[in-house]
Amino acid sequence: MHIFFFLLSLQNLYLTISLPFLCPKPLSNDDLNCTILNGNFLNPLSFSPSNASNNSQITIVNFNLDRNGGTDSTKLNFIEILERISKKTFLIASADILIITEIARDCQIYAEYTDGPLEIAKKFGLFYGYAVEYVENYQEGDEHQCTMGNAIFSKYPMQNLEQIRFRSQCCKYDNRWGGRVALVSDILINGRILTAYSTHLESGQDFFFSVIHGFIIRWQQINEIIEHSKEKTGNSDYFAIVGDLNAPFGSFDIVNFPLWFNGFEDSHSKFSFFERTTCPLGDLSIYGLFLFDYIWIKGDLKVENPVICNKKYDVRCSGLSDHYPISVQIHLF
Repeated sequence: MHIFFFLLSLQNLYLTISLPFLCPKPLSNDDLNCTILNGNFLNPLSFSPSNASNNSQITIVNFNLDRNGGTDSTKLNFIEILERISKKTFLIASADILIITEIARDCQIYAEYTDGPLEIAKKFGLFYGYAVEYVENYQEGDEHQCTMGNAIFSKYPMQNLEQIRFRSQCCKYDNRWGGRVALVSDILINGRILTAYSTHLESGQDFFFSVIHGFIIRWQQINEIIEHSKEKTGNSDYFAIVGDLNAPFGSFDIVNFPLWFNGFEDSHSKFSFFERTTCPLGDLSIYGLFLFDYIWIKGDLKVENPVICNKKYDVRCSGLSDHYPISVQIHLF
């Protein structure tokens, strides 16, 4: 608790060096298209409203794809990963709502210019939305703009897509333009609305003051999401705040305090801290900190069957990314 108040005391000091969000703008005269991309690849014969009318249980899957996936040991490319995760017996293929963070589009280095969000939506046959966080490694004259961002995929209709461009930003990264965002969508489920947030909160950089600053910025960013959710109270029946929150201390992390205090439920709280490894290959693994990915939910619902898809659960989960997918089933009342 002393650490919590210490961090809050530094808040005003470091706010002065927070970077404003700028729509990523490369060095050429061509601006990056910062509008939300979305589409519909749903096959109405395979998943129609009539088939879904009595469905009160849905599965939410959360996965940080780490720039379209692969690890140093597996060297899997994006197409190979897409084939693996689309198998009917695999966790991700069961998702009714799929949240993917750190997904790349038009990047030579991350999958030979593949449009990651588009290919996933087509492969699974889903509604989708994608919001840009950063443009990376842009050189003047490049024909492609390599972008990174967050996505929401759904078997159910999506509407009212928004991008929260966080007022609080941190850290200027080399060869990267932009800032952290959350993608928001209302998802229509049997006449009810679930508002889903896909976000990747600030990580900070390696030196001490940047790490401290990162904690404060994440705390501010999650509060921006919560404030947004309050504005939708009355219109939405359920909420899901999902993504890579960069909150390595689990229930004791200050990023999660505002969620607890505002009635959100940690869907994977049944796991002990040492069972909740979701990022085994992350930069903080040398300190024994492996917990970054969360599914927080709110509403008249019940959590069922939370899963951390590690090697023990399914060996196919290994090598897809430096993160593991996680999932939960929620029963809607």
